[in-house]
Amino acid sequence: MNALPLPGCSPTPLAHYLKALGILRLVSEQLPLDLPRPRGAWQGETFVLHSSLDRAALEQFFLHDYRPTPILAPWNGGSGFYAGDKQDGISVLAASAAPRFQDFREGIGSARNALAQLPLTEKPEKAEKDALLQLCRGSFPVHALDWLDAALVLTSDGPKFPPLLGTGGNDGRLEFTNNFMQRLVELFAPTTGHPHPNTITLLSGSLFAEPVRGLTDNAIGQFFPQAAGGANSTSGFDAKSLVNHWDFILMLEGALLFGAAAVKRLESTGPGELAYPFSVRPSGFGYASGSEADTGARCELWAPLWQNPASLAELRQVLGEGRARLTDRAARDGFEFVRAVASLGVDRGLTAFQRYSFAPRNGLAFFATPLDRVPVRRRARLTALLDDLDRSNWLDRVRGAARGDRVPNSVASAVRQLEEAALALLRSGQQEADEQAAVESLLLAVADAEAALARSLTWTKGKGLPPLPKLSGQWWEGLHHTAEPELDLAAGLASLGPPSLRVHWEPLDLERPFLTWDANSREVFWQDAQLEETLLAIHLRRILHAEERASAFAAAYFVQPCSLASFLDGETDDLRLARLARALSLVHLPAGAGLAAGPGGESHESACAKLPALFALPKLALAGRAPVSGEDMPRLAAILRRGAAGDGLAATRLACQRLRGSGFTPALREVPARGRPVRRAVAATLFPLSPAALAALADQFRPLTLSH
Repeated sequence: MNALPLPGCSPTPLAHYLKALGILRLVSEQLPLDLPRPRGAWQGETFVLHSSLDRAALEQFFLHDYRPTPILAPWNGGSGFYAGDKQDGISVLAASAAPRFQDFREGIGSARNALAQLPLTEKPEKAEKDALLQLCRGSFPVHALDWLDAALVLTSDGPKFPPLLGTGGNDGRLEFTNNFMQRLVELFAPTTGHPHPNTITLLSGSLFAEPVRGLTDNAIGQFFPQAAGGANSTSGFDAKSLVNHWDFILMLEGALLFGAAAVKRLESTGPGELAYPFSVRPSGFGYASGSEADTGARCELWAPLWQNPASLAELRQVLGEGRARLTDRAARDGFEFVRAVASLGVDRGLTAFQRYSFAPRNGLAFFATPLDRVPVRRRARLTALLDDLDRSNWLDRVRGAARGDRVPNSVASAVRQLEEAALALLRSGQQEADEQAAVESLLLAVADAEAALARSLTWTKGKGLPPLPKLSGQWWEGLHHTAEPELDLAAGLASLGPPSLRVHWEPLDLERPFLTWDANSREVFWQDAQLEETLLAIHLRRILHAEERASAFAAAYFVQPCSLASFLDGETDDLRLARLARALSLVHLPAGAGLAAGPGGESHESACAKLPALFALPKLALAGRAPVSGEDMPRLAAILRRGAAGDGLAATRLACQRLRGSGFTPALREVPARGRPVRRAVAATLFPLSPAALAALADQFRPLTLSH
């Protein structure tokens, strides 16, 4: 077996990908059966043919042995079967006596017989077209059936046309089949079937990417945007299309491999839609030029790539299954396809997918635009996070609503960012730090999407979209591997309650046992950009809640004193901290999740010694329990109000009075300070500290006792 690289066959553009499949199909079907069966694989950007053929033998095969597949569409105008159609190809092929065109002659004869039976002398309209398609399906020779399967599928609702070949071999003004016949007679003499003098040069250019002369100004359609010509495609104002005849012929021969599966597995994925191998609804994300407008594309095609040599039979099996599955359904759009690939929903030895969008890119013309390359890697732990988002179909419902009409811009933008973050998660590096950053980005995007829904509450309720159900602790497992102050502090805030911290940034009904919206909520006052003011407002509000709910200040997670020290010193990123707190309030944080010691095993005593009295005295007074007796100690809202006004002297004096009243006499009576340091210190009192840390904090301010 020779391993013959074909540099002219690459994953992009689509024409060159299909060309590789066409070569493998033709040599597998038309080489003598006593030769080893050819196989093919992708190495980087090149298709490698493993067969008994070397370069000279492969060129010899296509020049002298290749028998073109009958690719005919008598149901199309311009197909060569009607008056006024170009006859350059069909007329000479029908009259040819060359053995290599025998299958084509039979196919043309069957098509003409079908037209005569109806009878039809001009392009048929709908009812006549349906009847003609049925007749062609029943009368075409067997070697033309692959083409019929790829071009159309007959159903009880009428014919359906898979997207790869337009509407039955016709895309706009380009009729594929007549162009196919014209290219054939430009390569081969119709009477003898022998190649023309320039055919070998064009073949070398097509197979081995060698520079050649003789490219012609012919259409190639959606498959090769770079060769389509048009405005701004050259140094001048306009350029002609330049096409290698072999590229056009071999790409159509390769497109036939996507046909049989369309017939075998006709699944209705929606009204009037057709399931097609590795074809899903478009998603305008994951690439630089992506936009919401791209969701109006025809579809996305995910072209499979594989590194281990595969036979035609194995490739047919992969394309015959032609699907990627999530846990409970087949992938329906590009976003779900990425999820399926990462969860190994496609696992037939495939290594990657080249993603294409059939999107309008040149006026109203559709091009098979290459988007991105998605490797097939099992990321079960990461895909589980997306599965968690889709509990109760929340993710699916939100994405579906965001694709509708009159969607608020903030919602559409937030959902798009969520999709981008999900794609980045599944494509993140294997390093722990990379995964943690990707998990954080996705969780922040989820929180932003939830916030956008809350801000557009009338639209959200009109669409029947509920608040996001509580996410599982596996999100925290993906985040907490590094003790960053912002993450530590955010987790402490997010663990407060009930009521959940969520009620302060989205309007939720506190009285219901399940999450539901409440347009009349008076609890919402969160502002990411004003964290200190937000913390003070939440603390004051929760003092009122604590009169009825002792759990208002309960916490499942206690922050580290060293993280508080960073916050008080202004060393934290407050905007990130605020966003993380919102995001983590969506997550079930396990009880006792906080770390008991600071970096390097620092004890509570040494860590708390770094916390200033401006923070420590109000924190002890607002802790809810007396430092000495452990009895309940009412929280004094006036301490917060004085602190919010920047009056440190009054705030700490009130705190000391409250502590003395509870039986604990601090060594200090007051701290004279004013301005923002006071507001920040008193705002920080909302962060929950463990009982051990509070005890260590109190020890720092016990009066010294003299020993004799």
